[in-house]
Amino acid sequence: MIQGALQRKVIEIIIELTDNYLSKNFKLENRYMLEVESVHSVVDLLNTMERFSKLRVGADNVTKAAPTKLRQQIYAVLRNRGFSDVIDENSVKRHQLIENIREEIKKEMNL
Repeated sequence: MIQGALQRKVIEIIIELTDNYLSKNFKLENRYMLEVESVHSVVDLLNTMERFSKLRVGADNVTKAAPTKLRQQIYAVLRNRGFSDVIDENSVKRHQLIENIREEIKKEMNL
């Protein structure tokens, strides 16, 4: 019972901090927000591609497949490198979100 409650608390912390992080306004120069910038850019591009396919005459499979292929490629990159350690000038640092989650979980465990 205690193990289940502990797992639930950890998952709730991760979800809350991730939601807060992803809902922030991002700055293009912030190397810790590249994941958010990527997701926003993909959504914008997918919307543009949808409008393009509806507002231009033509029938081809490439236009129909483009959104799926784009999502697959971008999310593969995010799966491989998203929230990984960050190169910051001449050093490598833990990603800000991961560090925040780690600290919050440690704080909760010490209560």
